[in-house]
Amino acid sequence: MPYLSLGANVANYGGDSTRYGLDASLEYFGALLRGEYMVQDRDLVSIADKGWYGLAAYRLRPWLQVVGKQEDFRRSGISGDLPNRATTAGVNLDFPGGKVRLSADYVSRKIGTPGVRRGTVIAQAQVKF
Repeated sequence: MPYLSLGANVANYGGDSTRYGLDASLEYFGALLRGEYMVQDRDLVSIADKGWYGLAAYRLRPWLQVVGKQEDFRRSGISGDLPNRATTAGVNLDFPGGKVRLSADYVSRKIGTPGVRRGTVIAQAQVKF
């Protein structure tokens, strides 16, 4: 199935923790679904950090892609129950030749319970050499 990618990763980080995760991506006729689940175990903390994200995108035109993303990250062993949740909505504009992409995203993030929701606009230009 050439439209499906599966992955797994593991890394030793700084000698006192291990990170590992699973990810999957499905791309078919302009639609993209991608997700990842990750965990970080620390030697000095009994509760692991855990997080995930899910992303959906659709190519409306060859040069225009809309994107939505939901994510959740928790560092329960360090900061108690302070979930870090974010929702992203954005667009990607691809220029002819495939070397330049402009991205614009609105990210709405809430940290903690009940927490305060804050919004940020992120714009970037990507150039391939």
